[in-house]
Amino acid sequence: MKRGLSLLAALAALALPGAASSDLNTGPQTILAILVTWGPQPYSPNDLRRQLFTDADTFVRHSSFGQAWLSGDVTPWLAIKEFDDCDAVTLSDMNLSAQNAAKAAGWDLTKYSRYVFAFPAPRACDKLGFGAGNTAVFLFGTPLTRTIEHELGHTFGLNHAWALACATCRPVEYADPYDAMGGLSGGQYNGLEKALAGWLKNVPTATSNGDYAIEQLEQPSPQPQALVIETARNEYWLDHREPLLEDAALSNAIMGGVEVHANPSPDDTLGASRYQPGNVLIRNPTGSGADAIRPGQSWGERGAFSLTVVDHVGTHVDVRFRWTDTTRPGRPPVYSPAGVVRSRKIDIEWGRATETGSGLASYAVLLDGKLRKTLPADAPRQLLVPTPRRGAHVVAVVAVDRAGNRSRPGLSRISVR
Repeated sequence: MKRGLSLLAALAALALPGAASSDLNTGPQTILAILVTWGPQPYSPNDLRRQLFTDADTFVRHSSFGQAWLSGDVTPWLAIKEFDDCDAVTLSDMNLSAQNAAKAAGWDLTKYSRYVFAFPAPRACDKLGFGAGNTAVFLFGTPLTRTIEHELGHTFGLNHAWALACATCRPVEYADPYDAMGGLSGGQYNGLEKALAGWLKNVPTATSNGDYAIEQLEQPSPQPQALVIETARNEYWLDHREPLLEDAALSNAIMGGVEVHANPSPDDTLGASRYQPGNVLIRNPTGSGADAIRPGQSWGERGAFSLTVVDHVGTHVDVRFRWTDTTRPGRPPVYSPAGVVRSRKIDIEWGRATETGSGLASYAVLLDGKLRKTLPADAPRQLLVPTPRRGAHVVAVVAVDRAGNRSRPGLSRISVR
């Protein structure tokens, strides 16, 4: 399952069949499983058919809340030349060999939207499989259901589930033991992953102090099943697992509270977040030994927010969120207008304010102390306003962070003639 950068580049460049139109991760995922060999047949086509179209299909149906399922066909073992490795150099050759063998056997590859290329394990191959783009899964020597679920996750647009285990640790790849995109013993995809795949849509963002409910992750619900918190450096996805469906076998360490996955914030343009490359499970967040924040426990980001799990009732948890950021953003520099203005409209432009706590929310643009417009922080930092009467005027821009702290105004004094 290892996916180095050179391997990812090779996967992106693979020549795949003229497939059926994309299903965008919903509805039937039409798969042709092509079994190819230079002699060994480590399992039967029926073994792969069961693992793919029964076991993995059930997993995908559950993880997608019934919005996606697997259907298709499995070829018999087809003869190809032998491969000694499964590295990036030989990957394209393996792919084309499997395609050509299927076509020669009479299979129409254009009827399918995804493909499983199954090989015996090459002698120098240290991988069980990997996913290519949104169309192909490669398997080496095994039809293991967990491998199929993991590699299908890559075709749904998901990356690996990382984890870190202490305040000074670095994230470790594959280290989330509760997630199919982490170790092979994991449960369902997490809330962030389900949202990325397009299956989880009702995900509120905590923008103001208050209480929020998070429903279980495993089954469909009209209630929010995740909560997002954004700060200047980080983006946190909170969800709640119950011992249901595939998650029934997970450790109690993740049950009864809120698990937290962290990414770099969209605001983190300088790479200050410690959660590269994202989808990082924060293990033992409160120091209690559990990998979830339990009722009565609090956790947060210093200088940004605090989160308390209030209770666990039925299949949902209630959390109390509050901003703890009390620091002003930096003063935004105003670039224009400046000096003498003669045009009918003035073009107000300003630079990004510095902010290291809750993150920037908006900019307020004022002319002579009167608010002209409030713009979201991610909007272009520019505003055209009618030129005021002749004389001296003051343009001001104030940065406001998510916690409501207001910067000192960036100023430009102009003279209209």
